[in-house]
Amino acid sequence: MQSLALQFKKEKETLLSLSEKKLKVYFPANGFTFSTTDKNTDEILSIVDYQCSFPQTLLDQMNFFRNIFAENDIHSFGFETIDIIFPTQKQVWIPEELFSEDHKADYLKALTSIDLSETVLSLFVPEIKAFSVFAIPQSAYAALKVLIPLAIFQSQQTALLKKYVAFEKDKPTLFANIRKHEVDILFFDKDKFLLGNTFPFQNENDILYHSLNVVRQLKFNEKETEFCFSGYTQSLPMEKFQKLIPQIRLPEALCSSEDWQQETAQLENRFLLC
Repeated sequence: MQSLALQFKKEKETLLSLSEKKLKVYFPANGFTFSTTDKNTDEILSIVDYQCSFPQTLLDQMNFFRNIFAENDIHSFGFETIDIIFPTQKQVWIPEELFSEDHKADYLKALTSIDLSETVLSLFVPEIKAFSVFAIPQSAYAALKVLIPLAIFQSQQTALLKKYVAFEKDKPTLFANIRKHEVDILFFDKDKFLLGNTFPFQNENDILYHSLNVVRQLKFNEKETEFCFSGYTQSLPMEKFQKLIPQIRLPEALCSSEDWQQETAQLENRFLLC
């Protein structure tokens, strides 16, 4: 069963053809979200969010996704690009010169376990000349690959990195994207990407601990590092944070779209959509 949790659509969305739009499909733990954007301006045109549990079998999943896309007039052909984004803790970055497609599963197995219900994918990220190697549920991948064969599958970290690369960084910068139970942390020394990782957390103190630990692990000074928080930031104790990390940026400074911020406040992937 699924329930429509949010639907946001601009009038302009109906005026553009599919070839003038990009589609993103995102899978948080409790459902999925898809959005369309103007391919020329990246302006958000529509967001639809469902809360649901997914069927277990491949055939049922294919029927489930097919029906949802049909209900919302989403077709797998015609879009400029289609990105399918999965949050996963099973992710590693491999420099281009060291990567081999034949060994992609081995890169992950050196860090974590991979079971038969998962498939290992890789995606080259030209912005940092490295491959993102990650694991996602095999059944969902197979169903979506059949329905949307031209889709580009990527991890949450990869999608975030592509956004963060575009931001001006004149000092060491830590980006922390806060989801319901996990925080994605990516660290740059100015424009050089150094680290990406995903951590579970139980409270705001864990977020602060992981952020500071990454900076210190890389031997940078937290007082000279800028910390950029996005995602679920409403409950962050900012006064407490600023005693330890004085240089903080929040989503309003990172995201140019303001007209839909209130409507999407409950979405864990809202920053990826702006």
